Amino acid sequence: MNTKTHTTIKLLGRGGFGKVEEIRDDQNRVVAKKTFLPAYTIDVAYHDKLRKRFKREVETQRQLGGNEIIPIIDFSMSGDSPWFTMPLAEKLYQDQIVADKKSGKVDIDAIADILNALQFLHQMEFVHRDLNPRNILKHDGKWKLSDFGAVLPPTGNTATLTEDTIIYTEQYCAPEQRRDFHASKPSADVYSFGCILHDLFGDRARTPYGKHSAPGPIGLIIEKCTEQAPERRPSIRVLRGLVLDI
Repeated sequence: MNTKTHTTIKLLGRGGFGKVEEIRDDQNRVVAKKTFLPAYTIDVAYHDKLRKRFKREVETQRQLGGNEIIPIIDFSMSGDSPWFTMPLAEKLYQDQIVADKKSGKVDIDAIADILNALQFLHQMEFVHRDLNPRNILKHDGKWKLSDFGAVLPPTGNTATLTEDTIIYTEQYCAPEQRRDFHASKPSADVYSFGCILHDLFGDRARTPYGKHSAPGPIGLIIEKCTEQAPERRPSIRVLRGLVLDI
C-alpha cells in the first residue's frame, strides 16, 4: 500500500493514459510524477491493458534509466492509479527546436545525444515507437529519452488495444506503424528522428506518414530517414556519421 505523501505543485501535461505533475515528494525533492489516469474517452474495458503498458513503461525505465534514458526515482504499482517519479526536466527538446530555429544555429551536441540514446535503446533490443520532441528531455546537461508507454520490448510481447486507441504521435509516426503498430522495428524510430530533423531544417508543413526533405545536404538525410520502405532507412550507427559530418 502506498503511504507516501506527495504535494502537487502544478500540472505539467496530460496524455491519453496519464497525467504528469511537478510535485514535492516525501523527501522534500521537487520531481516529476506520472500517474496512470486514462482519458474519459477510453473505454474502461481497455484500462487493464493500459495499466499493463504503464507497468511495462516503469520496468523499462528502471532497467535502462541513466545516461541515455530518464531514470526513475520512486514508484508504486499498487492500486488503480499506479505512479512513478523521475527527475524534473531542465528543458523539453521541442523548446530547443524553437530556440535553434530562432537563432539560426542548431545545437549539434543535442542531436548527438539523441542519436546516442537511440543507439543504446536499439542495442538493448527495444523500440521506442513514439519518439517525438516532447519525449526528449534534458537532464544533468544531457538530452535523454522518456515516455516509454508505447515501447516494444525485446520479447515483442505487448498488450493489443482497440484500433481506436491511438498510442503514438501522428506527426512523427512511421507509415508501417499505422498499418501494424505491433510489428514496429528500430527503423520506425529512424523515421521519427527524420521528422525531428525536418522540424529543425524543413521549410514547409509536414504531411503525416510521408517522405520528407529540406533545403541543403541535410535534406538528403531526412529523405533517407523517411523512406516509405523501412529496410531502406539507415541504422542509427550509420545515421550518426551522416548527420554529424554534415
